Amino acid sequence: MRCNSCGRELQNGQMFCQCGATVGYSGTDALNLYPEKKKSALPLLIGMGAGALIFVVIIVLVVSAATKGKRSVTDRSKWERLTGTGFSMTVPSGMTDGEVVTKSAELNTLKQMHNSEVAIAVSSYAYDAKKLGSINRKKLQEMIQKQMPTKDSNGHEINLQERGGYFYYDYEHEQSGIFFGANSVHVVDAMFVGKSAVYDVVVFCPEKKYSEYEPYIFSWVDSFQGE
Repeated sequence: MRCNSCGRELQNGQMFCQCGATVGYSGTDALNLYPEKKKSALPLLIGMGAGALIFVVIIVLVVSAATKGKRSVTDRSKWERLTGTGFSMTVPSGMTDGEVVTKSAELNTLKQMHNSEVAIAVSSYAYDAKKLGSINRKKLQEMIQKQMPTKDSNGHEINLQERGGYFYYDYEHEQSGIFFGANSVHVVDAMFVGKSAVYDVVVFCPEKKYSEYEPYIFSWVDSFQGE
């Protein structure tokens, strides 16, 4: 066996020539000085398992939040008395603060909150009692009509209704972003007359759930007390 570089005679099994050249192995098996280690599938399996676990946790949290929200709507034992600036009312427990209606310069926003099933916004309109006097049904209706649409998203007339000393609108509205997967919401918008303000209490829920939630929504609205 000779060196391919300088031609020197080499011994069997010699790996390097005196000239410094590397000698190819003449055996039947190829010589691998640095054999490649087989990659373990364990890290990949661990990564896949972690990803699946995270996905399951997310699903569980979403389902848990939705279930918790529904329980707080329909289970009266999970309601609580909320006291805000100038008002108090009964609401589902565990609601999160967050904007659910666009703030208006004419409105003083007192409280906005929501869970996965319902959203509630409480605001007030200031008025001068000396100039307006006591606000009767006609005056309140005129005030509300300046702020409210006359038809819902389906073209149905929105009529002012009266219930237990307050006035309210009840209608369907196309609006996304409040509830996951719901592009249509049902709105109950109630007006209460106080000594120096008209309070506006708005409750939203997905339109498809309104028939189920209606008695609970009106229980919260009925409980409202303003100064």
